[in-house]
Amino acid sequence: MALGAPVIQVWASKRDHAGADAAYCATVVADALRIADLAAAAGIAIGFDYHGGTLTATDAETQCDHPALGTFWQPHVGANAATAEAGLNAVLPRLRNLHVFNWAGRERFPLAARAHDWQRWLRLAASTGRDHVCTLEFVRDDHIDQLGADAAVLVQLIAEC
Repeated sequence: MALGAPVIQVWASKRDHAGADAAYCATVVADALRIADLAAAAGIAIGFDYHGGTLTATDAETQCDHPALGTFWQPHVGANAATAEAGLNAVLPRLRNLHVFNWAGRERFPLAARAHDWQRWLRLAASTGRDHVCTLEFVRDDHIDQLGADAAVLVQLIAEC
């Protein structure tokens, strides 16, 4: 609470369901509920990363039964626009924030090249009526100029929501 952060991002382990037995999953869930109670008591929410290689790698895996628990969202790398949008729709009730980027495989592209998709996704996120933070990640060539260009695109997309 000292930082004033309304949401804390948490990775749901470093294993996906294929690499986790029932006991491991139960331990992670118990810990998630414990930290959710602590966060709620402090007026803070928890947002699990929506990311491959974790226990919250799919839409269904982000389901939670605690008001302080939610999810961040990002399109899975390589997912087409329709698949990504279906994933966002599935997590909307639990959506906390979004990770904004444009990449496929290991190659990163300017955000402008996928602006039409991000425009739809940001409008969909805005339809919740809740505030969401958009974090830019993974810019082309990790270059500061690309960060500035992507930030300008993101600001314009948000203004159009």
